[in-house]
Amino acid sequence: MIAKACFTERPENIKYMVLPSGDADLWMRKNIAEVVDPETNEVSYVADEAYMRTDATEAEIAADFEGWFETASAWEPPVPEKKPETENKRIVALEEDVASLKAANADLTKQNAVLQEELQATKIILGVE
Repeated sequence: MIAKACFTERPENIKYMVLPSGDADLWMRKNIAEVVDPETNEVSYVADEAYMRTDATEAEIAADFEGWFETASAWEPPVPEKKPETENKRIVALEEDVASLKAANADLTKQNAVLQEELQATKIILGVE
C-alpha cells in the first residue's frame, strides 16, 4: 500500500524492522521533498511511502529499490477470517448440542416413567402398597 507521509526530519529511503517471527516490516520512501512552512519557516518533509511485510532481507531490497517499491505499493495485508462467521459456526454447533440434550432428556423422561410404572406394579405384587 502507498501513502503520502509527512516527517519532521528527513526520512531514510528504507526503514526495515525485523519481527520476532523472522519477517520484517518494511517502509520505503521516494520523492522525498523538503517543505517550508511560510508562517513559521519550519522545515518538514513529505514523501511517497509504501509499506509491506516481507521475508526478504534488507540487502535484497536495497539492491532493487524500484522493484521492491512497486511490490510494496501493490501489497495488501492478509485479511483474517471474519469473526462473525466463526461465531455463527459456534452458535450453530451449540444449538445442535442443545437439541441433542433435549432429545436425550426426553428419552430419559420416558424411561423414568416406565420404571415408575414397573416399580408401582412390583409394590402391588409384593403387597407393599
